[in-house]
Amino acid sequence: MNERSKRAWIDRFAVTGLLALTSFALAFWQRPHGVYSDTRVEMVTRPGLFLERIASLWTPTIDLGHIQTSQFVGYLFPMGPIFALGDLLGLPPWFVQRLWIGLLLAAGAWGVVRLVESLRPSTTRTALFLAGLIYVTSPFVTVSLNRGTIWLIPYALLPWMLLVTSRGIRRPTGWMAPAALALLVAACSAGVTPLVWLIAAVALLGVFEAITGTGLRPVVSFAWRAALLSFVASLWWIVPVLVQARYGTDYLTFTEHPEAILHTPSASESIRLLGYWVGYVNGYPDTDPQLPAMSGYLLSPLTVAMTFLLPALAIASVALMRRWRYAPFFGLMLALSVLAMSFGFPQESRLGAAVTDLYYGAGPFQFLRTTYKAAPLVGLSTAILAGILLGTGVDRLRRLRFSLEGRRVPAAVLWVPAALLVTLIAVQWGRPLWAGNSIDSRLMFDEVPRSWVDALDEAQSTTPADTRIAVLPGELFAWYRWAGLQNSLAPGLSEKPVVIRQIVRSSPPLAAQLLDSVDAAVQLDRLTPDQLPPLLRLMGVGRVLV
Repeated sequence: MNERSKRAWIDRFAVTGLLALTSFALAFWQRPHGVYSDTRVEMVTRPGLFLERIASLWTPTIDLGHIQTSQFVGYLFPMGPIFALGDLLGLPPWFVQRLWIGLLLAAGAWGVVRLVESLRPSTTRTALFLAGLIYVTSPFVTVSLNRGTIWLIPYALLPWMLLVTSRGIRRPTGWMAPAALALLVAACSAGVTPLVWLIAAVALLGVFEAITGTGLRPVVSFAWRAALLSFVASLWWIVPVLVQARYGTDYLTFTEHPEAILHTPSASESIRLLGYWVGYVNGYPDTDPQLPAMSGYLLSPLTVAMTFLLPALAIASVALMRRWRYAPFFGLMLALSVLAMSFGFPQESRLGAAVTDLYYGAGPFQFLRTTYKAAPLVGLSTAILAGILLGTGVDRLRRLRFSLEGRRVPAAVLWVPAALLVTLIAVQWGRPLWAGNSIDSRLMFDEVPRSWVDALDEAQSTTPADTRIAVLPGELFAWYRWAGLQNSLAPGLSEKPVVIRQIVRSSPPLAAQLLDSVDAAVQLDRLTPDQLPPLLRLMGVGRVLV
């Protein structure tokens, strides 16, 4: 290894190491020592039991039994095994959570560095670091930490998928790059919707290379190999999803609809990696958003200005870096992904109404309604374009030498203010993460209250064999006095099946209606004497937990 190669290796190690350190520091800085429900509370209560259950296509718990939905299958890999391993090793749940978040952020930052190095070898250390930093501190990360870190899996994998695709097109007859892409696709378990957008990004890169670089033949050669291997590697989740789609319940009916989704993703919010409808919901008379971490992005003039400035710099860099062949690609990906995220906004417009009508007639394609999940494409484009522009600009100012009235002016006069401005932009861009309060405090708890554990232990020990435990009344959103869990606690703690009414119906319609009717009669106090026991026997209930 010559001196130049050695220095390049040291620079790469330094940038990657610093970004990894920053990623883990940010992860552990978010309300340390506190546990929170990361979409599924089972991941922090009994992850091993949860993993065992979702490995089966059918589950008898939560309701009266249902075919596992795609929202459960995705936890089989890689998230589920990591949490189960942490539990097996006796690690505190909060530590495993922060370790998981740090791994995702570090993987994403490292992927950005490797992608930029591959597509633009002359990029400076400062630019590489800023690109990675902008990527892992984006508003999308803050939203994902509150709604489910499983969203961060495609976010972390996107730069690696583009890197592998770029290398595969350069060596179209090999199988290593297609195999690597297949493994990345198989690991993208956050759902079909994010994967569709990631594949769209890969396809866009292929089209770009075919038009501007290698031609069509190498792209096709790589594409069929990658498609074949990706399909085979992803059968572990494709088969369950198809089975559920064919024989399961249409649970999307009970989740958010376009009437809610399309009210917030304007182009101006989408380009800031915001626009997810939950972040704008509030309850009267409270004027703060449901996700407290969103307050700064919506109400602070400085934060709003900086989060618009960064995408503006990314757009400007397409023209300023016109000699770089891939600048138009990232500019195009940025524009198309913002268009996809905001398509149909506002919902009251003719276009919004047309998109809503299209959704209700789309059948199996209704899963694409959550266009916000195209945000990783916006985040990566913004991070690379703005990061390279800002980093290169600061480095040039550091090397600049000039005189004023015959006296040499120190370069620090220019580059220090520029560096401070870049720091201000970066801090405001990831404001909740730097403040350590990106996770809603109302979701946090130290441990499950002992009363719940004792009650479920007693119920399990006294419930007759081949029967289930019923929790009455039901919990639509599982919001307790001690924490908001987003899904009910009891099914994740009990080894015996638990039936409880929730907002999303996954069981067959008749079974769901039976459960709803019984729960409504209990809550409204409309039961007649001796009416409840036969209904409970009909549902296979052996013990009731009140």
